[in-house]
Amino acid sequence: MRQKARIIQISGLRGMVLTVFIVSCLVAGFVGFPSLVMMYGWNFLGSIFDIPQINVYQGFLLWVLAAGTIYILNDKNKYLSTMQIKAPRALTEEEFKKVIEKARIQAQAQILKSAALNEDDLLKVTRDKSVASNPISSNISEEEKTSESKEKIEK
Repeated sequence: MRQKARIIQISGLRGMVLTVFIVSCLVAGFVGFPSLVMMYGWNFLGSIFDIPQINVYQGFLLWVLAAGTIYILNDKNKYLSTMQIKAPRALTEEEFKKVIEKARIQAQAQILKSAALNEDDLLKVTRDKSVASNPISSNISEEEKTSESKEKIEK
C-alpha cells in the first residue's frame, strides 16, 4: 500500500469551486430533477383525472416517497423480513400440559391472594370498630355497648 496516496485533494479557490460544482450537480441530479419530473407528471395526471396541482416541494416529497418505496421493496432481506407474518407452530402435548399447569397454579395463587387480602380487610374493620379508636362510638349509650359486647362473647 502506498503511503503517499492522495484520495481527494482540494487546494485553493479552484478546488473549492470544483467541490461546490460537484455537490450542486449531485443535488440537482438526485433531488431537483426527479422532483421536477414527479411534479410535472403529477400535474399532467391532474389535468386528466381532475386531481389538485402540486408545486416543486410537494414533487420532492412525492419523489422521496417513491424512492423510499422502491428502496424498501428491492431490499427484501433487510426491511420486509421483519414484516412477514409467520404462523405459530403448534404446541406439543407436553408443552400444552405445562401451560395448563401454570395457569392452574396462577389461578390458585390468585384465589389465595384475594382471600388473604379479604382477611386483612376484616381485621382492619374489627380494629376500627373498637371504642377507643372510633370517636363516633363514644356517643353510644352504655346499654348498647354492653349488649354489643355480650353478642360478641356469645358468638
